[in-house]
Amino acid sequence: DAELNLLLAKIYSTQKNTSRSVLHYRKAIALDPKNEEAATLLSREYMASHETQKAVGVLKKLIQENPEALSAYFYLGSIYATVEKDYAKAVAAYQKLLDAEPDNPKILQIISEIHLAQKDYRKALEVLTKLMELDPADTAVQARMALLYYELKEIDRAINEFEDLLKANPESDRVLYYLGLLYQEKKDVEKALVRFSGIKPESTFYVDAVIRQVVLLKNLNQMERAFELSKKALGRSPKTPDFYDLVASLYVLNKKYVEAAAILKAGLVQIPNNENLLFSIGVVLEKTGQWEESLRYMKEVIKLNADNVSALNFVGYTYAEHGRNLDEAQSLIERALKLKPDDGYIVDSLAWIYFQKGEYDQAQNLLEKANRLSPDEPTILEHLAEVYLKKQNKKLARRFFEKSLFVLNKKENRDPRDEEQMKRIRERISQL
Repeated sequence: DAELNLLLAKIYSTQKNTSRSVLHYRKAIALDPKNEEAATLLSREYMASHETQKAVGVLKKLIQENPEALSAYFYLGSIYATVEKDYAKAVAAYQKLLDAEPDNPKILQIISEIHLAQKDYRKALEVLTKLMELDPADTAVQARMALLYYELKEIDRAINEFEDLLKANPESDRVLYYLGLLYQEKKDVEKALVRFSGIKPESTFYVDAVIRQVVLLKNLNQMERAFELSKKALGRSPKTPDFYDLVASLYVLNKKYVEAAAILKAGLVQIPNNENLLFSIGVVLEKTGQWEESLRYMKEVIKLNADNVSALNFVGYTYAEHGRNLDEAQSLIERALKLKPDDGYIVDSLAWIYFQKGEYDQAQNLLEKANRLSPDEPTILEHLAEVYLKKQNKKLARRFFEKSLFVLNKKENRDPRDEEQMKRIRERISQL
């Protein structure tokens, strides 16, 4: 009796007795090859045991015996999509279901998800458009369509969809954020600012929205508005390290390094031992020539995170630049290089240690590699010039000194270290 075997199989399945449940499911199918329930449950048992091919075989056999077995197509499509990642076969299986029920929203939704997994956004849009026709009030589907237009860089269509969504959800932080991004990409700065400004402090999008507003205002040279916005955000969220960095970056842009360091140190009072704030203080202090004090902060960063590549490189290179603790510097730089082997700046730091040790051939090889990894970097070019000078190749030395000076001259918002470097290079050229 097929039904009796099916019942026994279910009982054994609830008892986690897989071998017995499989035996009785198979007996039930042998007695009734078109039994849809027995076949789909057997395929589930096989999937639970990670026997995918057996599960697929059972479902295919059921479809041969009973082409109207819709649950077989559904489960087969699920296996193809989620386990085997054979999206073409998955869509074909689900399409059989759509042939029977063309307006089934669940199946349409699944097919759209498969197209999304394949990054076939056009086909996904076709399916989502049909879903919208079935239910024009479905805002979840409309949001998906808006995001797809965004991915496809169809900016105006994406904006239209998101603006419609905003009418229904005026305080949706996600919709406001995407509209801000879209208007920013369209270079409609004022509309971008309006949408970003609508995002409330409790939103996960708030920090990035504030940063983007400040960047937009800075690009418009509206520094007063940028300062006002960043300080207001900091006042609202004094435990957010990004806002201290944001205010400090504006001070640095205006060459107000003392104020930049002060605001970052105020951040450390609110958020002690914050890795990013400690690092930023070190960078600002170094810009004003306070390199020994900057090292103190960078070493604190390394204590907190021994794999902070930027801090390792900063300390190692600073030692090399001042000809101090060269063995310790080399150890730090080599640790950084293990973490980022193709970073031109770190390779340059190691080269400069070899230069300070008088190993000019090794320094030259590393500097030429650094120049390939990070071309037109003024410090690397200057270092190459110094190596060539040590090796009595004045022609190449002059060429690289002049190239370094040319790059620095084009640089906007030069800090005191840049000016000092330019002065040093001019003096070296005059001595050739």
